[in-house]
Amino acid sequence: MPRIPIRLLLAAIVGAVVLWAMGTWASRAAMGLGGAIDDPPLSPEPYRAEMQHVDALVFAPASNDAEMTRDLAASIDALAQRVDREGRTKLARYFAGELRVLADRTRRGADVGERRRQWQRIRSSLFADASWFRMGEDDVTATAPPAPRTLSTAEQARLAALESVLARLDQLVERGRRDVAGLAEPEDDALWAQQHPAEVEAWARWEAGWLADVRAFGAEVARDTSRIERVEVRYAQQSTERAIDRLRTVPTHWGARPAPFRRESDEAFADASKQLGKARHWIEEARRD
Repeated sequence: MPRIPIRLLLAAIVGAVVLWAMGTWASRAAMGLGGAIDDPPLSPEPYRAEMQHVDALVFAPASNDAEMTRDLAASIDALAQRVDREGRTKLARYFAGELRVLADRTRRGADVGERRRQWQRIRSSLFADASWFRMGEDDVTATAPPAPRTLSTAEQARLAALESVLARLDQLVERGRRDVAGLAEPEDDALWAQQHPAEVEAWARWEAGWLADVRAFGAEVARDTSRIERVEVRYAQQSTERAIDRLRTVPTHWGARPAPFRRESDEAFADASKQLGKARHWIEEARRD
């Protein structure tokens, strides 16, 4: 009897496992629903803004981009929260869980094809069909905007609060840039810290004060947005939170260095400013109607 090469055997085993995993995940919608299989699908219209945004990201040509991937996962999570809260059927609750699984797998690096397949499967199982569903990268039928809707009092208040925070975060970024420019840049040498104790102490004092300021902004911005319906308001909130998270990393340093290189802190400031710009963009979009 001929012997099967080890490499071929391993490849066959890996392939079988992958196919089994994909089939198991894809078939979950057919399992565990019980009587909920008779529940009618949800109308997609109340969720149109969120679904069109997910469509645009799922079928974007550059949908493997890291920032777009984070945005996609957050958008799917937001849709899952709303479906779970408002769907009021066992079917809705089940597929809200499926959406959370998809969001988690997206964060963990599921490839573009898998994201698209699973999104289309969940969308067709959970929602009634709609002419504006996007079916592929070249399909632009989903680009028509949903009907305008007035911002609620809570949404208007949240936008006003975010605008105040954004203005003060701009000032914090500028102050941080000036502070770092006035501090000594460390060398990639373990002896530098020993030879420059005053500079090391200056960095330590600045880092403590900086992180305290950033934490204060984080506490001020933190809010439960699950009851905010307008997706643009939630995105403005998320972009602001990402800016604050990035500002926390400004003092990050590695190895024996007691402080970051200038290019590292500059990159952190630039990334944070980019997120602040995105937050302002979403505020403008929310008020456009």
